[in-house]
Amino acid sequence: MGQPCYFGDDKLIAPDCTDNFQIVQPMFSAYGYEWHSVEQALQALKFPEGSIGRKHILNCTPDEMERSGDYGMRVWMLGQRNPPNFSDWVMRKGWNLEKVKVMYILNLSKYASNESFQKDLVDVTNGHRIIGRLSTNSHRHGKNWKFWNENTQMAIRSLIIKGEDLRVVIASVEEMSGAEVEKLLMGVSNED
Repeated sequence: MGQPCYFGDDKLIAPDCTDNFQIVQPMFSAYGYEWHSVEQALQALKFPEGSIGRKHILNCTPDEMERSGDYGMRVWMLGQRNPPNFSDWVMRKGWNLEKVKVMYILNLSKYASNESFQKDLVDVTNGHRIIGRLSTNSHRHGKNWKFWNENTQMAIRSLIIKGEDLRVVIASVEEMSGAEVEKLLMGVSNED
């Protein structure tokens, strides 16, 4: 997802915090690393721990004047690499079963790191439907990243409204399987 979501029937532009490409200042922590964006983390984490692919994307920092969309595309492109004769650029085993869970945890971590993101998500979109932008497809359950992103944003907004501690939620989501997280997100109502 490379731009903020929309919200409401008129498809108004949602806050930047709904954009997985958003460069986060200060960086946020998840999976034992510090990240510049959800997209950077998602692309790096698809590669095994200690691999060249993960290290390369982890060390990819935004240029001084680089916009979020440009940086997000740069790390997305790195995550699509799979050079021949480079076994270290092969995705980690079981990635397709875990990627939605990882994206959910990364977004929870980003929102937990910055109360202004939480405030923007609730204050601007509350009571409105959140609509993800078109993105790359994921064939699992016939859903794509647009679907997963809008449901992730809706689920997090609901947690914030309920006053849930997002760090506690992260700990419980970490104990779930990828399929359980997908089921949870598929059940998210798009109305608060």
